[in-house]
Amino acid sequence: MSTYSIIKNQFQSFIQGLIFSDIYITLGAIGFAAVNFNLLQIDSSKHAILLVVIGSATMFIYQFSRWTFFYNLQNTMTKDLLYYWMNDNKNFVKLLLLLSVVCGFVSMFFIRIETILTLFVLGVISVLYNISIPLGNEKSFTFRRIPFAKISMIATVWSSMAVLLPWIEVNGLVWNSLVLRLFLLQFLFIFIITLPFDINDMVVDEIDGLKTIPIT
Repeated sequence: MSTYSIIKNQFQSFIQGLIFSDIYITLGAIGFAAVNFNLLQIDSSKHAILLVVIGSATMFIYQFSRWTFFYNLQNTMTKDLLYYWMNDNKNFVKLLLLLSVVCGFVSMFFIRIETILTLFVLGVISVLYNISIPLGNEKSFTFRRIPFAKISMIATVWSSMAVLLPWIEVNGLVWNSLVLRLFLLQFLFIFIITLPFDINDMVVDEIDGLKTIPIT
């Protein structure tokens, strides 16, 4: 194998690891929040611990989603690249999950109770997005089956973590037009950039019976 091929394969493995491990999405959430710190005129250096909270929460929720996906596919014939990557890197993924729990738990002692409660609500929404609730007779319900809920839940959680959490940490539950306008703008921004993923998932979502914007 040539040096070029070796470098190419290593680079592809590195990028694949960043994506499948959710490190890239965690860094994206931290960066998105940091930008909104600036827009809200909040000194990020004085509230850097909140970025740790946001990063830890993002890693935990996305890893929770990955593991739900992984275990759902274990007893099926349909397995994709993500499944095989997770199967080959279980220890690394478990380490990331453990670090997110430890860092998130420790960070909770340094933020306001209002911020923690808001984060808890967002966590509940995120978990409900990923799980199915048994209804009996081999039937189940998932909040993603509510028409257009899938993309709305994603946009709500991301815009809340990036805008509402920093604001609440500094100002409590006192609102003004700036934070409300910024929340709405970021909600629309996340909503729009998530649409291509909804389009990409059309076939799977249609099989699962999900009502998304592309499936109308």
